[in-house]
Amino acid sequence: MEGSMFVYHPHRRLVAFKTGRSKKRTFVFIGGLGDGLDAQSYLHPLAAALNAADWSLVQFVMRSSYDSFGVLSLDQDVE
Repeated sequence: MEGSMFVYHPHRRLVAFKTGRSKKRTFVFIGGLGDGLDAQSYLHPLAAALNAADWSLVQFVMRSSYDSFGVLSLDQDVE
C-alpha cells in the first residue's frame, strides 16, 4: 500500500498514514485498542476500493497503538 505518513500530534509524536489522491473525501479508519497501522487484513482492498471511488483512506496511531489490550484506555486516546 502506497501513501504518505504525517505527524498529527507533534507533542506526543503521533503519526497518521494516508493513501489515495482525493483531497475532498477521506475515510478515517479507527482501529481497536492496541491496533496500529495496517492492523486489519481488509485495509488493502478497502484502500484500493476507496481510491477507485476517488476517496482517500487515513489510518492513525493512537496512544494505545501497539500496546497490549487493556494497558491504556479510550480516555487516554482522546487526550
